[in-house]
Amino acid sequence: MPTWIAVFYAIFLITSSIWVVLLLWIQQPIALWVSVILIAAWLIFAALCFYFRHVNLPNLKWLHAAYMMALTGVIGGFFLMTPQNDRVWEPNVERLANYRFVDGQVEIHNVRNFIWQDQDTYITQWETRRYALENIQSVDLIVSHFIAGPVAHAFISFSFADGQHLAFSLEVRQEKDEGFSVLGGFFRQYELALVVGDENDVIYARSNIRDEDVYIYPIKIQNTQMQMLFLEYLNQANRLNHQPRWYNTLVSNCTTILFDLMEYAMGSVPRDYRVLLPGLLPHYMYDHGQLDPRFTLDEWKQRAHVNPKTAHLTQGPDQLTPPFSELIRDY
Repeated sequence: MPTWIAVFYAIFLITSSIWVVLLLWIQQPIALWVSVILIAAWLIFAALCFYFRHVNLPNLKWLHAAYMMALTGVIGGFFLMTPQNDRVWEPNVERLANYRFVDGQVEIHNVRNFIWQDQDTYITQWETRRYALENIQSVDLIVSHFIAGPVAHAFISFSFADGQHLAFSLEVRQEKDEGFSVLGGFFRQYELALVVGDENDVIYARSNIRDEDVYIYPIKIQNTQMQMLFLEYLNQANRLNHQPRWYNTLVSNCTTILFDLMEYAMGSVPRDYRVLLPGLLPHYMYDHGQLDPRFTLDEWKQRAHVNPKTAHLTQGPDQLTPPFSELIRDY
């Protein structure tokens, strides 16, 4: 085997083995002990192929062929995995929203409006609400930093003429007691959920219950585009009801799908690396003229920061004067 082929083959063995090991560890077919045995067997198998990569004997060719067949089988099994809607879910993503038109308005079922006391104590409330598309007045981007840096969660909220607000948050749909792993999002560990919820729930839960740093930015967008974006989010909700979808940390997450939906509503939308790093979306918006240029980006971040405005709320966001949604928009 020529040297360059041997080097390429060695890199292939190492990278493919890392992928298989991570897949087996995250998915854990049958039980943990089964995964441990399979991982050990795979590493021994790959080590033998690596050791004998320079040997060109007829009776060893089967070893490399067997590795390729086994890898093909694992990859095939991975892509044959299908997302489901009938698992035992965490209560906050237990229901999926759906909608229909009633008397010229949009009637949305399973709008989440939980009352949070702490992360483990809350009152579940799923509501049916109606909205008139022509009453949509503005759209805001919410960026919530659950860790410091460019990694964050981003979602959209719509404001209506009657003072109502409705948030749409594309999230991981976790099973009961499953927990979240960024790495697991690459290996089909989670389905995708679209949470449609009241800001008193969806934003307050992040800013005050989970202690995430939350920022809210008004987006410059035309009225017809707001309405189309609202409907596209609802269409996405209906699609997820009938055709569940895998969450993917890189290519199918809160921002990549957000941009997909915006393109349905607004036409072509320029993208760059910041689409993959939601914490950098304010920079993206500022560079593309989506934030009022009267303020610098640093000034916008200071004005948009929700947490200093809500730190005093020890009894929850309901029954406030001014209302919670107005309080967090005090720019």
